Amino acid sequence: MSEFKTIFRNLREEKKLSRKELSELINASQDQIYNWETGRGEPETAMLPRIASFFGVSLEFLFGKSDNRHIGTVFVGVDTVRETPLANEYSPVSKKDTVLLPIIGTIRAGLPILAEENIIGYEEVSTSWLNGGDYFLLKVAGESMIGARIFPGDTVLIRQQDDCENGEICAVLIDDEATLKRVYKMNGKIELVPENPLISRMVFDKGKIRILGKVKKVIFDPK
Repeated sequence: MSEFKTIFRNLREEKKLSRKELSELINASQDQIYNWETGRGEPETAMLPRIASFFGVSLEFLFGKSDNRHIGTVFVGVDTVRETPLANEYSPVSKKDTVLLPIIGTIRAGLPILAEENIIGYEEVSTSWLNGGDYFLLKVAGESMIGARIFPGDTVLIRQQDDCENGEICAVLIDDEATLKRVYKMNGKIELVPENPLISRMVFDKGKIRILGKVKKVIFDPK
């Protein structure tokens, strides 16, 4: 399969764009684009979804991990709808329409998810976002789900549940660390799949990890 530099250049030429024109469209410098096309560098991780979305291809295709440009996803669907925080001047919300949810930090072994020792703070969310069950919030630290528009610094709304359908994005507990991944179950194994071609999939025996809940929304600060 081709390398990123070749795929990127071919995609630009397919659209009949000069480096200058492309730089303006994806908010990158001409020097950056030149370096990407000559193999002198690659885009920062946060830039990759923007490039893939612009060209209408998957991240897997962009990095030569798939010959089919439409396999995989650039942005996922309803389970990661992005919302802005409620506490800002542009979207005033009545207190009766909100609920205070805990933000979970490090999860200590043997304790329930919502144990006081696991909670690092609270944040208001709209009651319209909730539909039965228990919910909590989790701060995103890594870049493993950028292809699903889940970026470092975002807050994800999680519906607490210990199982899911194949392919759903969940908060999963590995040792005492909660991570976000797509979950696939097969033959007694659980595969955790990132939405970033630079990060490897992980496979565990069933029972070695714990599903904490399913991602329902992503809350981000637009500033």
